[in-house]
Amino acid sequence: MEPPNPASETTKAPRYRGRLLAAATAARFYLSDRLEHGDPVERSFVPLMCAYARDVITGQLPGPYSEDGARRYARYCLLAPGCGELLERPHVDIPRTAHALGVPEAELRAALRADL
Repeated sequence: MEPPNPASETTKAPRYRGRLLAAATAARFYLSDRLEHGDPVERSFVPLMCAYARDVITGQLPGPYSEDGARRYARYCLLAPGCGELLERPHVDIPRTAHALGVPEAELRAALRADL
Protein backbone atom coordinates (compact mmCIF):
# COMPACT_ATOMS: atom_id res chain seq x y z
CA MET A 1 0.00 0.00 0.00
CA GLU A 2 1.29 3.46 -0.92
CA PRO A 3 1.59 6.09 1.79
CA PRO A 4 -0.99 8.87 1.56
CA ASN A 5 -0.02 11.81 -0.59
CA PRO A 6 -0.19 14.94 1.60
CA ALA A 7 -0.94 17.07 -1.46
CA SER A 8 -4.14 15.13 -2.12
CA GLU A 9 -5.37 16.05 1.37
CA THR A 10 -4.89 19.76 0.79
CA THR A 11 -7.85 22.01 0.13
CA LYS A 12 -7.64 25.44 -1.48
CA ALA A 13 -10.53 27.88 -1.37
CA PRO A 14 -10.32 30.36 -4.24
CA ARG A 15 -11.92 33.70 -3.47
CA TYR A 16 -13.31 35.93 -6.15
CA ARG A 17 -14.13 39.57 -5.45
CA GLY A 18 -13.49 38.83 -1.79
CA ARG A 19 -16.11 36.08 -1.65
CA LEU A 20 -15.52 32.43 -0.92
CA LEU A 21 -17.37 30.73 -3.77
CA ALA A 22 -15.65 27.37 -4.15
CA ALA A 23 -13.12 24.92 -2.80
CA ALA A 24 -10.73 22.62 -4.61
CA THR A 25 -8.96 19.41 -3.67
CA ALA A 26 -6.74 17.18 -5.75
CA ALA A 27 -9.80 15.14 -6.70
CA ARG A 28 -12.72 17.56 -7.07
CA PHE A 29 -14.20 21.05 -6.87
CA TYR A 30 -16.97 22.17 -4.54
CA LEU A 31 -19.04 25.11 -5.74
CA SER A 32 -21.15 27.19 -3.37
CA ASP A 33 -24.89 27.54 -3.87
CA ARG A 34 -24.28 31.25 -4.35
CA LEU A 35 -22.05 30.47 -7.34
CA GLU A 36 -24.35 27.75 -8.72
CA HIS A 37 -27.28 30.16 -8.86
CA GLY A 38 -25.42 33.41 -9.39
CA ASP A 39 -23.70 35.26 -12.19
CA PRO A 40 -23.12 32.93 -15.17
CA VAL A 41 -19.83 34.68 -15.96
CA GLU A 42 -18.52 33.91 -12.46
CA ARG A 43 -19.79 30.35 -12.91
CA SER A 44 -17.36 29.90 -15.79
CA PHE A 45 -14.48 31.82 -14.20
CA VAL A 46 -14.33 30.44 -10.64
CA PRO A 47 -14.13 26.74 -11.64
CA LEU A 48 -11.07 27.63 -13.70
CA MET A 49 -9.55 29.18 -10.58
CA CYS A 50 -10.29 25.81 -8.92
CA ALA A 51 -8.52 24.03 -11.78
CA TYR A 52 -5.43 26.13 -11.04
CA ALA A 53 -5.70 25.25 -7.34
CA ARG A 54 -5.96 21.55 -8.21
CA ASP A 55 -2.92 21.78 -10.49
CA VAL A 56 -0.91 23.42 -7.68
CA ILE A 57 -2.11 20.85 -5.12
CA THR A 58 -1.15 17.94 -7.36
CA GLY A 59 2.20 19.46 -8.33
CA GLN A 60 1.34 19.89 -12.01
CA LEU A 61 2.02 23.61 -11.55
CA PRO A 62 4.60 25.09 -9.21
CA GLY A 63 3.28 26.52 -5.96
CA PRO A 64 2.49 28.14 -3.81
CA TYR A 65 -1.16 28.79 -4.67
CA SER A 66 -2.10 32.46 -5.03
CA GLU A 67 -5.30 34.26 -5.90
CA ASP A 68 -3.44 36.31 -8.53
CA GLY A 69 -2.09 33.13 -10.09
CA ALA A 70 -5.56 31.58 -10.10
CA ARG A 71 -7.09 34.64 -11.77
CA ARG A 72 -4.30 34.76 -14.39
CA TYR A 73 -4.81 31.05 -15.13
CA ALA A 74 -8.57 31.50 -15.54
CA ARG A 75 -8.10 34.56 -17.76
CA TYR A 76 -5.66 32.66 -19.93
CA CYS A 77 -8.06 29.73 -20.30
CA LEU A 78 -10.91 32.01 -21.36
CA LEU A 79 -9.05 34.61 -23.39
CA ALA A 80 -5.99 33.02 -24.93
CA PRO A 81 -7.64 30.95 -27.69
CA GLY A 82 -7.96 33.40 -30.58
CA CYS A 83 -8.30 36.63 -28.58
CA GLY A 84 -4.88 38.13 -29.24
CA GLU A 85 -6.02 40.38 -32.09
CA LEU A 86 -9.09 41.48 -30.17
CA LEU A 87 -7.07 42.46 -27.11
CA GLU A 88 -4.60 44.42 -29.26
CA ARG A 89 -7.24 46.78 -30.65
CA PRO A 90 -6.84 50.41 -29.57
CA HIS A 91 -10.44 50.71 -28.34
CA VAL A 92 -12.20 47.76 -26.73
CA ASP A 93 -15.80 48.07 -25.55
CA ILE A 94 -15.23 46.41 -22.18
CA PRO A 95 -18.83 45.55 -21.20
CA ARG A 96 -19.76 44.27 -24.64
CA THR A 97 -16.54 42.29 -25.16
CA ALA A 98 -16.59 40.80 -21.66
CA HIS A 99 -20.18 39.69 -22.16
CA ALA A 100 -19.42 38.16 -25.56
CA LEU A 101 -16.40 36.27 -24.20
CA GLY A 102 -18.06 35.23 -20.96
CA VAL A 103 -15.34 36.88 -18.89
CA PRO A 104 -15.85 39.20 -15.90
CA GLU A 105 -15.28 42.83 -16.91
CA ALA A 106 -12.60 43.28 -14.23
CA GLU A 107 -10.68 40.33 -15.65
CA LEU A 108 -10.86 41.67 -19.19
CA ARG A 109 -9.51 45.00 -17.92
CA ALA A 110 -6.68 43.13 -16.17
CA ALA A 111 -5.90 41.23 -19.38
CA LEU A 112 -5.73 44.49 -21.32
CA ARG A 113 -3.30 45.98 -18.75
CA ALA A 114 -0.94 42.99 -18.79
CA ASP A 115 -0.15 39.78 -20.59
CA LEU A 116 -3.29 37.91 -19.52
